[in-house]
Amino acid sequence: MGSHRAFSILLLITNGAIWAGTLPEDPASLNDPVSLNNLGSRLYAAGKYRQAEAPLVRAVQLWRGEQTLQLEIAMRNLAAVYCSEDRFGEAIPLYQEAIRLREARAGLGDLGLLASLQGLALVYVDSGDLKRSRSIANRALAIGRLHHDEQSADAASGFLALGSMLAAQGKHSEAKSWMEAALRVRNLLYGAESADSADVLMNLAQVYRRERRFEDAARIYGQALENYRRTTKAERAAWAMIGLGDSFSARHRYHEAGEMFEGALAVLERDASHDIPEIGEIKTELAGLRVAEKRTGEAATLYREGLEILEPALGPENPRLLPALESYSKTLRAQKDYVGAASLDLQIMKICVRQTLREGKPPALGKVCTVPVANVRQGASADGVFNVERRQASRVMTAN
Repeated sequence: MGSHRAFSILLLITNGAIWAGTLPEDPASLNDPVSLNNLGSRLYAAGKYRQAEAPLVRAVQLWRGEQTLQLEIAMRNLAAVYCSEDRFGEAIPLYQEAIRLREARAGLGDLGLLASLQGLALVYVDSGDLKRSRSIANRALAIGRLHHDEQSADAASGFLALGSMLAAQGKHSEAKSWMEAALRVRNLLYGAESADSADVLMNLAQVYRRERRFEDAARIYGQALENYRRTTKAERAAWAMIGLGDSFSARHRYHEAGEMFEGALAVLERDASHDIPEIGEIKTELAGLRVAEKRTGEAATLYREGLEILEPALGPENPRLLPALESYSKTLRAQKDYVGAASLDLQIMKICVRQTLREGKPPALGKVCTVPVANVRQGASADGVFNVERRQASRVMTAN
């Protein structure tokens, strides 16, 4: 993402390990785990994934040894940061420990387990270990069935998490059933026109899109957009526009798709930080539309602008850059810019080699990480501890 001038960058060295990130300048805050966790969460929300790591590592260290919800949340937050960089081997033990903490505190059938189980299942999907992901999902299903008739906010969030992990595994029918249960509860609690219900609609639309039912997906994204527009959730309205744009593009309705992407871009640039990852992702989506319209000069500019935002946020060797890098390289070749394309090919090769050395296997070219929308809520929990969750196209900050 763009400039990080407003933040000081440093390396935190603790117990022989090194973490890149941003820590508060106030010395007292260095020993306040709530402040550290929330700083990491805010940095994550702004798309500053790499800088979010240090305060979250410190928060986990300060809470370590306590059997508390705060430690569980901080571990899930840190795991989400690692997932944003495809550092699955570091994310998995954090989710596993968060699960053990919840089991020890609340029992094996507690609804709160679903958040960490969802995170762990999605990490296994992203890393290609579908067998373990299905095992986790089966356990989550058993917990969900224990609470199926509940009509609480926790039940709705749990059902949504369960539906999201099932969708990631291709179990679309079951996923929709649990998401519809979540929608019924949120409609009852908050109203059918609320932003909370729209969050479920966003997940549900994504499942229809995976089934290639693009008209149904567009209809549901449109419902979510109307809900968000009735609230002050301007950024969430942009997410719905992105979903609509994706659905229109899949049906070759490029003009309507472009209008949606441009509308989302205008919302995010007006109401949010100019270097959040979604802006970079929208630019690469628009670039793809320009390629389809044979406007390769505009496409090349948009790919470059998008990558100028995404590379600082994700890191220049992050596998999540691969789809944009590959498309940009092809576009430059179409313009006979072979030198520029060769430079991008070298970056792609470096990413593949680094991923192979780290994870033991190369990334799938063209792969987009599986990151369904789940538990998107505003504000802080009762104890003031913010909680990172995951949503489509990127990892985002949410709060319980």
